[in-house]
Amino acid sequence: MRKIALLLVLALLLGTCSVHAEGPSDDLRLGDSMPDFRIATIDGQTFSLSSLLEQYDMVLLNFWATWCGPCRSEFPHMQEAYEKYKDKVAIVALSIEPTDTPDVLEAFRDEYGLSFFIGSDTEDFYHRFNTEGIPTSVAVDRFGKICLVQCGSLPDADSFARLFDIFAGEEYDQSVLLTEIPPVLPDKEGADSRELEQALSDKTGVFSFYNGTDNYDWPMQVTRIDGRSASMSTNSGVNRSQCRLCADFDAQAGDAIRVTFRLQSEKAGDYLRILIDGRRVKSFTGDKNWYSETIAIEESGTHLLELIYEKDASASQGLDCVWIDSVELLSGEAAEEAIKLKTVFPVSSESYLRPEGSARRIVMEDPSGMVEAEFSDNLFIIDADMASNDLAVFELGLTGDMDPDAAVIYSDYDGAYYLASELLNGGRYELTCGVDSVDTTGYTWSALYLYVDGIRTTALCYLKDEKDADIFAEKLTGQTGMPCSWYYAEQDEVEIKRLSSSTYIVLYVDQNGKPVKGAVCQVCDDTSCQLFTSDENGVCEFTLEPKEWEIHTLMVPAGYSGDTQTVTYARKYGGEYVFVLMNVTDEE
Repeated sequence: MRKIALLLVLALLLGTCSVHAEGPSDDLRLGDSMPDFRIATIDGQTFSLSSLLEQYDMVLLNFWATWCGPCRSEFPHMQEAYEKYKDKVAIVALSIEPTDTPDVLEAFRDEYGLSFFIGSDTEDFYHRFNTEGIPTSVAVDRFGKICLVQCGSLPDADSFARLFDIFAGEEYDQSVLLTEIPPVLPDKEGADSRELEQALSDKTGVFSFYNGTDNYDWPMQVTRIDGRSASMSTNSGVNRSQCRLCADFDAQAGDAIRVTFRLQSEKAGDYLRILIDGRRVKSFTGDKNWYSETIAIEESGTHLLELIYEKDASASQGLDCVWIDSVELLSGEAAEEAIKLKTVFPVSSESYLRPEGSARRIVMEDPSGMVEAEFSDNLFIIDADMASNDLAVFELGLTGDMDPDAAVIYSDYDGAYYLASELLNGGRYELTCGVDSVDTTGYTWSALYLYVDGIRTTALCYLKDEKDADIFAEKLTGQTGMPCSWYYAEQDEVEIKRLSSSTYIVLYVDQNGKPVKGAVCQVCDDTSCQLFTSDENGVCEFTLEPKEWEIHTLMVPAGYSGDTQTVTYARKYGGEYVFVLMNVTDEE
C-alpha cells in the first residue's frame, strides 16, 4: 500500500479512523431508546428519525468523514446491500467533519454513486455513542431501540445484508440487541469421526476426532493433497469465520503432541490456532509447507486438542486454507527429542521496534494530534550512512507471551509482510527495509506496523533526513490546516532544562480559516487559571513557565459556536495551537 494521502494512510489497516474530540456527557448505549432528532440531507430534505421509523423496518445511522479511508472503503458495500433492502431499510450517513460542506458531500455522493440519505451530524450525536473512531454504524430498530453500535468498516455487502435480515421482516416482534453482526452460518457437510481418524493417520486409536459443535464452527472435510490424505478446512473465503477440529485423548506428563500441517493464508489476518484444554499454546499465520509443531503435555489425564483456522474480515490470499496431515502422541525419548528440536526464539523484557545505528528520535509538533495518535513517540530520522543506500535496518523485540510465528511486521514502503520467526539473525530479529524520500520515491516518510495475533501493537515512522522531515511537516500543515513543525527529542529535552519561560500561541479561526476576534482562552495548571482574549488576528499569545498547561476555550464571541469542553495539553517548550470556531452567521 502506498501513501496516497497522509490523512487516508494514518487511518489505516485496522478499519477505523481515530477521532479525539470529546462530546456531550449524556452517552447513548446499546439498548437505550434513540432520541428523536431532525435530519437535513444535502438534497434539501428535512425529516425526523421517528418519521423514518414509521416508514421503514429499521434505520442505520452511519457516522463518517470524507477524509476517512475505512469510511470510503465500506460505502460501495453499503450501497450494494441498500439496493436490495431500500424498501425496508433507511440508511442515513452523517458526516462528523465540519469542513464536509454540502458541496463536498454532494461531490462525494456522486463519485461513489450513493443513493441513501446523506447529511451532516449537526446535533453531534456521534460523540454520544462514546466510540473510538469512524466509521461507526448504529442500528435503530422499528421500536426505536439502539440495537447495535458497530465501530469499524464492514468488509462486504453480505455483512450489511445479514444485519438487515435480522431487523427487516414481519416476524420481528421484539428488540434484538447485538454486540456484533453475526458471522455466516456454515453450509458445508463435514467428515465423520471415522473418516477423520483415517485421514489423520491415527492407527493407534489414541485420539477421538470430531468437528466443532458450535453453530458457527465450519467443519473439516477429508481430501487428498500432495499425495497425502488430510483433513481440510471448509471456510475458505468466508470473512469472520472459523473451522474447528477437536480431539479427546489421554496422555502422561512429559508426552508430546505433534501436529503436521500445511497452511496457506493471509499474513496477520488469518491464523491456525492450536489449543490444549482451551488454552492457546501456538499460532501460525501466512504460509507453512508441511510443517510439524510439537507441544509438550504438562499434566497427566484426559485432554482436549483443538485446531482452529480463524479468518478475519479482510482479504483472502492464495488457497486460503489449512490441511492437517497427521496428529501424533509421542512418549518417552521420542517426545524428548522432538521437543529438543524446536526452535528457541529470543525473548525480551519488553516489546520494541526500533532502527539500528545512530538514528535520532524526533517529535512532530502536530496540533491535530493525528501523528501522535498513530505513531506515539516512534518517529525517527535514520542513520545517515544507511540512508545513503536508501536502506534501513530495524531490530524487533518480543516478550515471552508474544508468539514469533504469529508476529508480523507490515512495511508500507513495499507493501510486504514479514513474519518475525523468519527474521532471526544471530540470535535476534532483524529487518532491512527500503527508505522513502522525496528525491527517490517521491514520498517523505515510511512506516512499519507490528501485529501480534492480528492486533497492532507498535507503529513506527522513519524519514531519511532533515529535509524530508521539513517537507513532512509542511504537507501535514497543508492537509490539517494547522501549523506543524518538528524537533529532535533529545536536543529539546536539554534546551527545556535551560528555559525559564516558554511562549505559547493560541490561534482562533473559523471554518474558512479566517481569524476570530474576542474568543476567550483559559490556561490552567494544578493551582490556578489565566484568561487571554484573541485579538483582531485571532491570536492569544502568552509567555509562561515551561509546563504542560491545560488550554481550552472558555467563551466564544457572538455569531460563533465552538467546543468549550475539550482540553488541549500544551508541550513544555511552547508552540502554536489552532482552535476552529463555526461562523453560524455565514451558515445562515
